[in-house]
Amino acid sequence: MFYASSSRLIAHRYYKELKDDGKRRYLFKGDTNVCFDEPIYPEQIVGKLVYVQKRNYKLLVTGFLAKAWAGSILHFPYLSDMLRTYLHIQQREKGRRSQ
Repeated sequence: MFYASSSRLIAHRYYKELKDDGKRRYLFKGDTNVCFDEPIYPEQIVGKLVYVQKRNYKLLVTGFLAKAWAGSILHFPYLSDMLRTYLHIQQREKGRRSQ
């Protein structure tokens, strides 16, 4: 997790470290974002996501499925676009059912 230059707290996937003029910066990407976030300096990082709590279970980010999903999202950008489309359809259907 990190603070973006807009001071918003963001929890996106770590991709890689960059070194420009001896300064370290890091690239992150959200699952539904097609592009990477702006490079982040170490002082902007505030924590590391370890697991996601879903009702009665915890999904560890170090587990096989989580790592496979992360690799897929980071290396196949079209998956992000497909996921965003799917979530948009789900939101629209949820709105229709609640009316």
